[in-house]
Amino acid sequence: MESGGWRQVAGNPDAVGWVDGAAGRRMRLCDSGTDAAAATGLVVLTEARLPTGYELRARLTASAPPSGSTDCSVDLLFDAVDAETGYRFRLRELNGVRYCSLLRREAGETEALVDVVFGYSFETPLDIRVAVDGLRIEARLGDHLVGTVHDARRLRHDAVGFAARHTCAVIESFQVVELHDNPLPPRVRGRREAIGQLTDHVGGPHIQNDRYRIDFGTARWADSETTVTAAISVRLANAWVRVTEGLDRSDREQCVGDWYLLSGDYGRRADLYGSLAAERLRFTAVEQTDEHTAV
Repeated sequence: MESGGWRQVAGNPDAVGWVDGAAGRRMRLCDSGTDAAAATGLVVLTEARLPTGYELRARLTASAPPSGSTDCSVDLLFDAVDAETGYRFRLRELNGVRYCSLLRREAGETEALVDVVFGYSFETPLDIRVAVDGLRIEARLGDHLVGTVHDARRLRHDAVGFAARHTCAVIESFQVVELHDNPLPPRVRGRREAIGQLTDHVGGPHIQNDRYRIDFGTARWADSETTVTAAISVRLANAWVRVTEGLDRSDREQCVGDWYLLSGDYGRRADLYGSLAAERLRFTAVEQTDEHTAV
């Protein structure tokens, strides 16, 4: 692999070297791990104009963790800016257990998109394939699929690289293969982003029994759409007491129609709206059939 174009963004400047061999030049990263609290370790990056669809192909050898180390890792970075922003495919040993992970880091927060126990080998060349196809990211180690995710908040940056923490690694080969450069689908807005502002609310019919009452209404929002609202009251003594809060400029908790249909193949419970495509469902009318029933 070529030695030009790489820049070190974290770690000891003397910890990056190049080794000549029959197969060409190889990059060697060696983080001593003397600072047990360091979360970043050693990071090197190179700029590469990344299309919306590409595959990273890397071959590397991870060293066995040094004596006394309980947490060491080697990372392949992509769609990165620096050590703090981008994706990482990580090989990690923690307390004697080996893991493969796909991480997303942005704005100081790290999210584990995939995190599985995976028994890879030290001191043996490992082939890594990461395919990024629009919003879909698939990671493989050798012939084994580590995981596939759908990230509707796909990061789009133009640096790739490697990192080592509390261990050493030799990068034997590295390649970026373009698959396509089709436009990404529009970013799905989160629930609160999609709400907009309330512009009008008109009361409607109500239904009740001896203990409960529901008052329906119609809310109109800044996006010109309307939704049915439902406010619940309970009888205390001889008065109805409202249980749900009144509509304000941003709250839609009363809206019967504020429902979303989420679809996709790789949803994550921790971030349903970010990992799945969302389509809002609405109820726009209510019909009272008798004093106790509305549809």
